Amino acid sequence: MMLPVLVVPVDDENQPIGETFEVITRDVSSSSVGLIHARQILNDRLAIHMSLANTDVDLVIELIWKRPMGPFYGSAGTYIEKLSRFPGE
Repeated sequence: MMLPVLVVPVDDENQPIGETFEVITRDVSSSSVGLIHARQILNDRLAIHMSLANTDVDLVIELIWKRPMGPFYGSAGTYIEKLSRFPGE
């Protein structure tokens, strides 16, 4: 399932430590998400904002892999926390 997603790198307190940017989901499961993005992600902890079934969902993920994929980058992370609001801009 391909969905547009907003992401922002966050610290251990879920405070933003970088700029918010857009990515596309590669797949979404009940425990993890795969992402495709134009810029390399250096941080391992991200807040993500997406809409599923007309519901806004804000989560923190821990990236378990990050790799170049041709002209783009791919990454995958596991959900570690549900947020009450997206900490990005």
